[in-house]
Amino acid sequence: MLKGILSMTGASVILGSLPTINKYILNSGLSSGCIVFYSMLTVSLWSCLITIVSKKSFRVSPKKFYFMFILGSMGMGGTGFLLNISYEYISVGLTTMLHFMYPSLVCFLMIFMFKQNLTFLKAGAIVFSILGMLLILELSSSVNFIGIITAILSSISYAFYIIANEKGEINELPLIVKLFYISSAAAIVFGIQTIASGSLSLPSSSLVYLQLFGLSGTGSLIAFYLMISGIKVLGASTASFFNMLEPLISLFVSTLCFNEYLSTKTIFGSILVISSVLFIALDGLNNIKETESLGTTIHS
Repeated sequence: MLKGILSMTGASVILGSLPTINKYILNSGLSSGCIVFYSMLTVSLWSCLITIVSKKSFRVSPKKFYFMFILGSMGMGGTGFLLNISYEYISVGLTTMLHFMYPSLVCFLMIFMFKQNLTFLKAGAIVFSILGMLLILELSSSVNFIGIITAILSSISYAFYIIANEKGEINELPLIVKLFYISSAAAIVFGIQTIASGSLSLPSSSLVYLQLFGLSGTGSLIAFYLMISGIKVLGASTASFFNMLEPLISLFVSTLCFNEYLSTKTIFGSILVISSVLFIALDGLNNIKETESLGTTIHS
């Protein structure tokens, strides 16, 4: 449990900082698809190198290869693409908060599709997270419609990615091998997309190179590795709510870098989001205690 919590927290810190970095890269002139292509290419090359050095096998069945290709192109790559488009139209903080409706989507899907139990604490976490998000959004007529839609679509694609990681047929694969195939799929799809659209270009300066390959690309590798590790330990629903720390970090960093205004409602909404994380943590601890108690009863 502790390993899963630490993994998801680490992923949240890194992923919460990446939107601000990607916003800077977008402002330099690179397109949304171009950023996804370069970032996923970096993740793919690093994970390939680590797989070779650790002497793990790349061999997978055609069925698993196809599954990971869809997961990478639609889940990982698609989510990044939608988020980058949203950053172009609305603030980083607002985009991130809309995107983070995905834990509620994950929870509902896990309950109705996979018959997962809905506990009192988990129900409270869903309610608190939704209320927190609504307070943080503070939608007005001045907010760009395209930015809102793409942010919401990113939450749907990411919910798919989270559930597929837990319920798919690739859990037995080493994490780094799984990352290689998923990131490679995203790099291939968005490499083709940028070439076809004529938007493929190189970074404009050494600083942008560092932001793109050093921070966004390598940071994504570390974050995705930690996230998949956390999902494997905690399960999709619990892991997704621990990752709710990400929007708070993103909101804080983007506020510092872009002087985005934080109202009283936004601050109170953030408190509700943190409370939802606490509820899920308590629910996970209760499940562990119940399992241990059941095991003790059986053995006695």
